[in-house]
Parts: sequence; structure tokens; C-alpha cells
Amino acid sequence: MSFEKRVDLRQDLDFRNKVLESKQTKVYAVWRNCNLITEVNGLYKPLEVTLNDKLVDNADQIIFLGRRDEVDLIGVDFSSLEKENLKKILLEGEFLNMLEERSLLTITEAPLMAYTRGLMHWNKNSKFCGKCGSFTNSEDFGHTRRCNNNACNKIHYPRLEPAIIVLVERINKDGVKECLLGRHVRIPDFWTTLAGFVDFGEQIEEAVSREISEEVGIEVDSIQYIKSQPWPFPSSLMLGFTANATTSKIKVDPLELIEADWFSAQKLSKGIKEGTIIIPGKASIAYQLINTWLSKEGFDSDYNI
Repeated sequence: MSFEKRVDLRQDLDFRNKVLESKQTKVYAVWRNCNLITEVNGLYKPLEVTLNDKLVDNADQIIFLGRRDEVDLIGVDFSSLEKENLKKILLEGEFLNMLEERSLLTITEAPLMAYTRGLMHWNKNSKFCGKCGSFTNSEDFGHTRRCNNNACNKIHYPRLEPAIIVLVERINKDGVKECLLGRHVRIPDFWTTLAGFVDFGEQIEEAVSREISEEVGIEVDSIQYIKSQPWPFPSSLMLGFTANATTSKIKVDPLELIEADWFSAQKLSKGIKEGTIIIPGKASIAYQLINTWLSKEGFDSDYNI
């Protein structure tokens, strides 16, 4: 069940007033980069709250998210409230940091939760004009901010930071195909594909080669684009690739990775099923790259993670 962003309505003040006055409007709450969630059958999903005056009055920021099944959806940020005061206006659910618990998110709901969190983060960190330093005001139902200095009047838009994520493969000396995975210092529990940001003035393919070389000392060729995924943690667009390794010896950058290793499809599949190898959750492009590779090598194409 998807949601429609309805970009054309963001600048309509009459529409904004109608949405904020309707008792049919559903609220997706955010508090200090955490989403309000509920648990259903062991998986998290956003807890939809019906709009009321108390929510509007206590909001730090309100953004229009879109419409689903003819119901308008808004995001509301309550970050300035302390937890004890939160409970007075939000009687159910708990707040979850998606970045830490994304393996338990439902794949259908994760994009909406990430969209809400990402826009809130941008609004919270864009309260001053980058050109003149004056305060900015939220406009277009939370999707732009305008400098309140009349001499400047600059409009600020949410910005994306392009990043690459790569599944590197090779054929080892025994003729067995393997993929390269690593454990990152920020997410040590997961074996995952390698990733990094695109430098200014750099081609995306150059970023793939550079990041793999810097992080694990491996040189690659045959770089192929696969797919992309918004990754608003806080503001990235992940561009997914596969690449072929032309060297084999791994030299890990300790500032980025705890370790890295080559995995055959058999070894990786067995480890995932036994729980000795944990890979990212289904909502992530890293999972999709790994899972597609395993499927191509003839192993299970879906994992209950």
C-alpha cells in the first residue's frame, strides 16, 4: 500500500488549513530522529495517530507527507518535548531509531517512515540561512525554508548527498565465485556491502573504484549500475552497483571497517540460515544486492530477516 506525495498541493494554503482542521488526517510522529511505531507480529510499523488540536499545538514542525486511500498524511515533530510530556499527548506506541533497528521494519512501511524522518532532520538543521546567517521560516507545508532577511530572501530546499553501495565479486583460485562483505565500525553486527559518498566533481563510477580501493585495498572493473534507494539517514541517495575484483588481497581501513572477507554463496547462505552471519534487513538496498547475488548463484532467494 503506497502513498502519493501530491507535490502540487504543498503551496496551497487553503489545502494546508483543511488538512490541519480535518479529523480524518493521520499523523506520523517523530521525536529526536525516532519514529513513533507499534509492533505487529514481530515487525515494526508506524503508528498512525488521528490528528487533534493537542498534537498541532505541541508541534515543533509539521510537514505534508502525501495521501493514501484518500486520507491525508502529515509528519509532526515533537523533539523539544521531554519524554514525560510526550506521554501526555501520545498515549500509545514507542519511539524507535530506524537506523538502529531497520532489520525489523516492514518493507512497505519503511519508505514512509524514512521520508518523514529525513524531512524532519533537514528542517531541524536548516533553521539558519547558509547565505546570510538569518533565521529561516518553513514554507510549502514543510518542504522548503525561506530566509526571513528581506535583503536575502533565499529559498532553501532539501538536499541529497549521493552515495554508492557496491557488491564486489570475484572467482577464486578454485573457480568458485565469491562476494566481498565487510563489518562497518558504525554497524558492527552486520556483514554488508561496501559503501561511501561521492566526492565533489567525481563521476559515480570513479567513486565506486575509489571507495573500494580505500576501504579494502581491492581494485575493480566491470562496474554496473543496478538500482537506487533513498536513504534519508539523514539525506543520502544510495546508488547500487556490482563490480568485478581484479585483485584479491584485502587491506582493511580500520577507520571504516572492523573486518572484510570473501564469501562463497554456499558459505554465506549457510551462515545466514544458522544465524552466524547477519546481513541488513529487507528494506535496505544492501540486502537486495546480496540476496540477488545469492539467487543468481542458485541459493535461496528470500531470507526471513
